[in-house]
Amino acid sequence: MDRRVSRADRRRADRTTVRRETRPGPVAAPSRMPALLENNALLVHAAFVVLTSIFLFALWRAVEARITWYLAVDQFGYLQFAHDLLHGKVFHDWEPARIMGVLPKRTDVLAQTYVWDHGRMYCRYSPGFPMLVAGWLALFGDARISFLNPTIYLGLLVMAIACEWRLSGSVWRGLVVAVLIALCPTLMYWWSLTLTRDLSAHLFGFIGLYQLIPRKEALTLRRAVVAGLALGFAGSIRNAAGLAGAAAAGLVLGLLPTLSYNALTTGNPFRPTQGMEIESFLPSTPAPKPGVGPRVGYPSLWKGGTTSQVQGGGLRLEHFPQTAPAEWNFVFSGYGSVLIGLAALGAIVALVRRPVLFLLAVPYAVSAFLFYSCWFKPDRRYIIGIFTMVPFLVTEGVLGTTALLRTIAMRRGDDVARPIAAVVGLIGLAVALAAWTGAIPLPQPPTADAQFLSKGVLTALQILLPVALALGAMAAALDPSRRVVPILAPALALVLVAYGTVRANTTRFQRAPFQGPQAALARETLRRALEPRSVVITSEDMGRPAENIEHYGGVPAFYLTDLTRWHLKASSVSTSFLAAGVRPYLLIDRSVPERDRVLADLAEHGFRAERVLQVDPRRNMEYFVAAPYSRDVGCELFRISHPKWEELLHRWPVH
Repeated sequence: MDRRVSRADRRRADRTTVRRETRPGPVAAPSRMPALLENNALLVHAAFVVLTSIFLFALWRAVEARITWYLAVDQFGYLQFAHDLLHGKVFHDWEPARIMGVLPKRTDVLAQTYVWDHGRMYCRYSPGFPMLVAGWLALFGDARISFLNPTIYLGLLVMAIACEWRLSGSVWRGLVVAVLIALCPTLMYWWSLTLTRDLSAHLFGFIGLYQLIPRKEALTLRRAVVAGLALGFAGSIRNAAGLAGAAAAGLVLGLLPTLSYNALTTGNPFRPTQGMEIESFLPSTPAPKPGVGPRVGYPSLWKGGTTSQVQGGGLRLEHFPQTAPAEWNFVFSGYGSVLIGLAALGAIVALVRRPVLFLLAVPYAVSAFLFYSCWFKPDRRYIIGIFTMVPFLVTEGVLGTTALLRTIAMRRGDDVARPIAAVVGLIGLAVALAAWTGAIPLPQPPTADAQFLSKGVLTALQILLPVALALGAMAAALDPSRRVVPILAPALALVLVAYGTVRANTTRFQRAPFQGPQAALARETLRRALEPRSVVITSEDMGRPAENIEHYGGVPAFYLTDLTRWHLKASSVSTSFLAAGVRPYLLIDRSVPERDRVLADLAEHGFRAERVLQVDPRRNMEYFVAAPYSRDVGCELFRISHPKWEELLHRWPVH
């Protein structure tokens, strides 16, 4: 009996224990922190996407309004090459060369964008960018070709954001970099307004660098090949842009268009079609003799050379003393002393905190400056790589310095970091105050066009960025161990985007004077003025009429400087054209120095130059004339004929 009671007691005790263990109690509330963090992250990313989209859309509208359809030298060459590629050919067929038949064996043609080489014509530019142009033409047609470079420009800004995000882990810092690239008065946006290859070369360069920026995982074969392909194609766009020692397989693939094109045209895959520019680099080589007219300015002030049949020797070491100061002036006018000081501070901070950023920006900026300072003339277009790297360093100078103060606190203690942060904050405030009072002078705007998107920007940035640095440093002085940059970076990006959007919206109503409707009007006006089979001889002193007449009007055209280079006269080539059934015209104005000489040569050889048009200066653009200096002088169109010679040709036609 006692044994059964004891077992029953034990069973009751076991059941009681089980019931106590399984009895439901109050349920603990699940932690909301992960959900809140996830929602906050989504909100932050959504805010970034919205702000970036607003800024890029406003920038697109501002740039679209300023797009010019007026072609200069390079744009014409790219379009000609692209159309040849679309027709499945590399060599160009130019009817005037066949008609004249007496060109030198090797000489420049088509505004020096092509080389006539023993009966074959090939473009002197690398094939990469014309390939992009050809692809765009195939997809969207000629009417939308003007949108290619603005698209590339925005793509370059997006890749700058991506690279900074990969480097720092912050998309907001990337947005700061992109806005600084767009707003600083470096005039970098100029090269998005027309077809130039430089932006696309840097776009593919950034794509390659993005793949090579170190990550948590090791560099994979796929990333290495993509990086090499992008860097190689950047070299196919511009030969000086694709130098990299990594990812050899992809680099070769990317360079394949250029290597193949070089082999077809020059007979050597490693001899570029623009190799004539570096043949005289060393000072021991004789300098080219000065030509008849200066090769100055871009695009409408440039004038073709006549001293040699194939112009070259633009890259020479002896140009450095003259070009380097002007190149530095471009950099200084784009950033001013305050932003250059922040960039220098950013380089030091990057060397300490993020050596990859230092290696990405500083060596390239220095080498690009030294290299392009050996060019025969300073040109902002050649140093846009510097203009993309400096904003990375400026951003690091503001936000990286603030992050470095926290690093000092973590490693050396708050007592060490606090006074350093206080000093940095006071210096930032002092610089902002000096800039606000005008104690720090601003560089003069380089041209009147610098007042477009960047009007007043440098004044604002010289105050805003030091204030941002001061606020970050003061916050670090109050609590050195607190992470300030995750708050400061979005705030700075928000202010810059708002300011940039206002500037873009303010300027989007300032449309360029020559766009699609004006090009169509000029094409129809010129076609009504010319006979069906015609050729136009004109002058570079009136802008770039030949390139635009040939591209838009479909009428062959060349310059008087071409005749000088070929050792030909207007009378002799007119004879050849008339024999071929092509009517020569002379488009010129009274300000052109060669006008009287050319008319006298025609009259001496029995030609009649009948002036069929005397154009009002206000209508010059209707004939593709955009004279940089003599805008108040109307152009003249002369119809060239030889009555006796044409009568003989009519009786006994030449077959």
